[in-house]
Amino acid sequence: MASVGQQQPTFQFGVFKFNPHTGELRKQGVKLKLQEQPAQILTLLLEHAGEVVTREEIQKRLWPEGTYVDFDNAINSAIRKLRDALGDSPENPRFVETLARRGYRFIAPVSCEQENALPSGIPFFASPVVKLPTKLRLHTGAPSPSRPQPRRLTLLLGIAIAGLVAFIAVFLRRTDTNVPTDLHVAPLTSNTGLELQPALSPDGTRVAYAWSMPPQKQSAIYVKLNGPGDAVKMSKDLPRVFSPVWSPDGRWIAALQDRGQIGALVLIPALGGPYKELARVVKADPSADTCVGSKFPFICGIAYKGSVLAWSQDGKSLFTSAKVTPDSPPAIVRVSVKTGEAQPLTSPPKESEGDFGPAVSPNGQELAFARFRSVRTGDLYVQSLSEESSRSGSFPKRITTDGADIMTPAWTPDGRELIFSSDRGSRRELWRVPATGGKPVRLAGMGEDALDVAVSPSGRTLVYNHGHYTGSLWKMPIAGGKGGEPVRVTATTARDKFSHFSPDGKRIAFESGRSGVDEIWICDADGTNAVQLTNFGRGVTGSPRWSPNGRMIAFDSNVAGSFDVYVIPSDGGPPLQLTHDPSTDAVPSWSRDSAWVYFTSGRTGRAEVWKIRANGSSETQVTRDGGGLATESADGRDLYFVRGTEDSGDLFRMPVEGGPATEVLRSIRGRLFTVFPKGIYFATGAPEAELRYVEFATGSIRVITPLSGMSHADVSSDEHWALYPQPAMSDTNLMVVENFR
Repeated sequence: MASVGQQQPTFQFGVFKFNPHTGELRKQGVKLKLQEQPAQILTLLLEHAGEVVTREEIQKRLWPEGTYVDFDNAINSAIRKLRDALGDSPENPRFVETLARRGYRFIAPVSCEQENALPSGIPFFASPVVKLPTKLRLHTGAPSPSRPQPRRLTLLLGIAIAGLVAFIAVFLRRTDTNVPTDLHVAPLTSNTGLELQPALSPDGTRVAYAWSMPPQKQSAIYVKLNGPGDAVKMSKDLPRVFSPVWSPDGRWIAALQDRGQIGALVLIPALGGPYKELARVVKADPSADTCVGSKFPFICGIAYKGSVLAWSQDGKSLFTSAKVTPDSPPAIVRVSVKTGEAQPLTSPPKESEGDFGPAVSPNGQELAFARFRSVRTGDLYVQSLSEESSRSGSFPKRITTDGADIMTPAWTPDGRELIFSSDRGSRRELWRVPATGGKPVRLAGMGEDALDVAVSPSGRTLVYNHGHYTGSLWKMPIAGGKGGEPVRVTATTARDKFSHFSPDGKRIAFESGRSGVDEIWICDADGTNAVQLTNFGRGVTGSPRWSPNGRMIAFDSNVAGSFDVYVIPSDGGPPLQLTHDPSTDAVPSWSRDSAWVYFTSGRTGRAEVWKIRANGSSETQVTRDGGGLATESADGRDLYFVRGTEDSGDLFRMPVEGGPATEVLRSIRGRLFTVFPKGIYFATGAPEAELRYVEFATGSIRVITPLSGMSHADVSSDEHWALYPQPAMSDTNLMVVENFR
């Protein structure tokens, strides 16, 4: 007869499974190395998920009474090894939280899967997967040798556990419909590079997706069976192609090909063969093909919005995002498969970032899409596709109303709900919302770090991709005009970026997601004593800039909806919102007297430089012919600004008091350039990515150092250090969810 100890459940959290009986920890099915003591601590934490486990309790579990070791160092070492195995960090915990002078707590949702059958003759009516309430302590260790258990007591205990688990399962079935009891999540691909924008074939047996494979820089379309086997490249003669979608009859795969400012809509035979071009459209995001700091195209951090192509149910039309006029935001357009003619379908507000991610409902009568208020936030909408609605010019229905972080949606097969990715819960996960409107609900048990999602027509299979950005701050000595050996400043499993030296060079302000959402942080110049300065707890907050007197920090945040400019004391205190326009106001900088804050605004329909007093009064437009990313000269007489994008723009100079602008440099990159009395440090991407310096007196330009993936560099006031983020996107792979419903 099996003992109770042999009937221990397997715990599941995120992409991990842990068997406390064998001590095996698996990530997406791959066994990880975990030593005995970290495994025992993990068992103890999972048994008490959501509760504080003291160091004394850990000590009693790991060492018998009378054992003499350095308990503190041993526990610290075991916790560190556990975190290493889970990819966790004490600064930004996802699983194991440290409570100072108290102990530790397991903070992630935990489910429990019964691995072994109960002894013969004992009925078991519970589902194999149950979600453990945080207050339930399920002690699964074998009976203590010092207290032998009679066989009858063991049997009764097994029956009691089975009954308890059955009751919990029935209760949870009634109260939590988000976790199907037979849900199975597994990796579909495991290749290096970025595997994105999955699309399931009509019969659900194949997945088409875009794959950027290193060391190449061009995305291609691949198709893989939903199961074992290698992927097949479909776009052999098509470089820079992305966002595949299957035709309703499964004979064609439509995709978009990047050709600079123009996107070509192409059709690829699903069984192989030459492609044909259907139409050309003005790309919705012309800057998305060459991404700052990324070696892969189409993956541009905040610019990446998900899949951007859909096929109508009758096979006669394709939907995508495109600019209808040069000055309008991207709209959803309908493209005739027969003629290639494009017709605008939506009319996004002028102040919005546009409409993306068309998704046709299963009955073919409605179109869902995401309307972005800023580059990362917006709401889902649904618009009727009926001829009557088209004639009457009906407006789309707003489905979500919180203007939170969002990515493009997918329909459930019954047409009742929309599935989408969002970090509105402080971590990027999959969410569902009624297609008629309502409050979004997180999809439990799946979708960790998901960017894109696709659902099969049967509704039994869901595919999403799994991956996220990381990055730390580095600085490089540049005294003498040449770059030296880089030094790491911060270390995190999150992403630190948009850093800025304080005027005295002793501190650094930067944007970081280490608290779960992007906030403003400050640390010493060597990376120590990191302190979180803002604490909005939602949205995206970043782009910090010190005032020249060192007393204030300006930054931007979309916590109120669209991006606005704020200021906050550098030593801490309540933030003050300066701008309140519904358009995007972002990337602030200061006047040399610390009285004004410059910022880039889209309120006129294109990017222009504006300025506002540091107390929120006297808002004034500065440029009239386009511009952004403004910085005053060292003497405060001139204003330098960029016309173009962060990826490639031209640097101009104009008098602060007003007057004509003159061109200074061509094709600089990044949002930071540093102006000094004798010259400017700036980044460029052509012909090579480099940090350079231009001298005012002679106009000569010298190369300081290759950039090696940096998007920009800030230079300290003594010109001894260049500070820069080193971003990286982890390999993104496809995950398949079976029995989704």
